[in-house]
Amino acid sequence: MRLSFKRIVLWIPQGRLGNMLFQYQAVKYFFSRQSLIYSVDDYGFQNLIVKENNVNFIKFSRVLVKLRFVEFIKFFLLLLAKARIISSILQDIDVWNGYPIETSRSIEKIGLLSFIWVFKGYFQSENFSLNKPQIRVTYLEAAAKKLAHIPVQRRVALHMRFTDYEGLEVLGKVGAILPDDYYKNGINFFLQKIMR
Repeated sequence: MRLSFKRIVLWIPQGRLGNMLFQYQAVKYFFSRQSLIYSVDDYGFQNLIVKENNVNFIKFSRVLVKLRFVEFIKFFLLLLAKARIISSILQDIDVWNGYPIETSRSIEKIGLLSFIWVFKGYFQSENFSLNKPQIRVTYLEAAAKKLAHIPVQRRVALHMRFTDYEGLEVLGKVGAILPDDYYKNGINFFLQKIMR
């Protein structure tokens, strides 16, 4: 269901830049342009996209971040939503072998203050992608310059995740870094496709 009345939306971002692209689409899917959307943390996301007038990013000082003030605000907002003081849209979770798995469903609850909403979840589903974020021209131009010597038909991107994935727990196992062979096989696959 798409919500269309004037609302204040407090978006609690999950993950980093790639995750936020999905969430940004989802928050715009659920809430119309008449809603005022505030991201409780921006992770630099606002520098990448062409920001819409009704979307704002709250920037916290490093001191407040170090003191875990941002985490307290997120916790407090979710507490208000759980007590149904404010409204919420949260991503629904299934459990598989005792581990939580995000679904492509949402849970919507109306609170006492029905015009204030908290929004949280990864929402990595095409179900929520109404309008894709518009990337700033400067980023697109920079990418185009770097790739100008490669024909469009031969361009392939390889995204390798390390750092935080080393200690990430997925379905009870610590470490989500893929083995070297995964990347080597992927590179070989595209080399064969492109070099034909």
